Amino acid sequence: MGDPRVKVRVKVKVHKPFWQRHPLWFAGMLAGFVAFMAAVAVIFFSDNKASEDIINAGQRNSLVTLPLDDGPHDVMTEWWYYSGHLETATGRQFSYHYTIFAHRALANHTIIHATLLDQETGITYAYENRIPGFYTQPLGRDGVQINQGQWKMKIINGIDTLMGKAENFSFDLDLNDQHGPVMQDGDGLADFKVAGESYYYSRPRMKTSGQVMVDGQVYTVSGSSWFDHQWGEFRAGVLDWEWFALQLDNGADVMLFQLKDHQGESVYLGGTYSQDGRHHQLKEEDFTLTALDEFYSEKTRTTYQNAWRIEIPEYGVDLQAKAVKANSEFDARKSSYSLYWEGPLAISGSHTGKAFLEVSKSSSAAAKQFLP
Repeated sequence: MGDPRVKVRVKVKVHKPFWQRHPLWFAGMLAGFVAFMAAVAVIFFSDNKASEDIINAGQRNSLVTLPLDDGPHDVMTEWWYYSGHLETATGRQFSYHYTIFAHRALANHTIIHATLLDQETGITYAYENRIPGFYTQPLGRDGVQINQGQWKMKIINGIDTLMGKAENFSFDLDLNDQHGPVMQDGDGLADFKVAGESYYYSRPRMKTSGQVMVDGQVYTVSGSSWFDHQWGEFRAGVLDWEWFALQLDNGADVMLFQLKDHQGESVYLGGTYSQDGRHHQLKEEDFTLTALDEFYSEKTRTTYQNAWRIEIPEYGVDLQAKAVKANSEFDARKSSYSLYWEGPLAISGSHTGKAFLEVSKSSSAAAKQFLP
């Protein structure tokens, strides 16, 4: 029998703390946590005005979901709009606009508006049509095609194709979004007061290439286009408007628009300034639009303000934008029962670049003294 006083030694393994066993990993995690908390502090406590106005993913919740919302919606009013500036290898310049409207009321209708301006000859080729029904088909998981005879739009999340053919002009263009979509009014939903609300986003700079045909002559072209998509339970017919799309040579894209009722009272005034992937919402106090000239249509006895001074002081913008072709009236009374002026603008002043303008008739309340 053993001596009960003999001590039994038990070897106990003592575990060091995790941070002692993995000091490098722990130091990296600690540094990352400190950097994260510093970023949070900047976001929540900075007084920088840009933190309020820059529309970036994660800063504001968009009400538009892409590419899902590229497609059609079951609403009263919807349109897909493109305009652009094209040029051949020899420098011949063309401008175009192409819109498909879906109007859903007692019955569904498709409305097509398109123009192609040959700036060398000064001839504008135009097409309009109103057709019962509205026809689309899905293109894979992310795309949609709007079909109406020889007029088509393939929209695949910023990689689009436009096709249109009339008797004396046609185009077949491939577009590729360069800067990403811009949500108008911050979250993609704009309040037009008496007219209703509209979802609204843009792709302001889309690289464009393809072919155009005028009077049997085909030209290979390249350039840049602008895309707008709007939809909602709103009535565009109760509004007058001025809409500007500027693609500046410094890489900035500017959209400005003003809506008025038929008495000339302002309904909406706003826009966006986009550059280097950052999108800044412009409010009424951020810019000034001053009409400089007008065009009077003998055909329809309608006046349009088609030359403007555009000032955005925060970004050093002070431009004069004047019509490339004075008579750019689009007479759509056979299709949408409307009249408007649509065409390219020549830019001078603080910046260079290209621009497009769409305006409805000048209201009497908005009459101005025009500068020489």
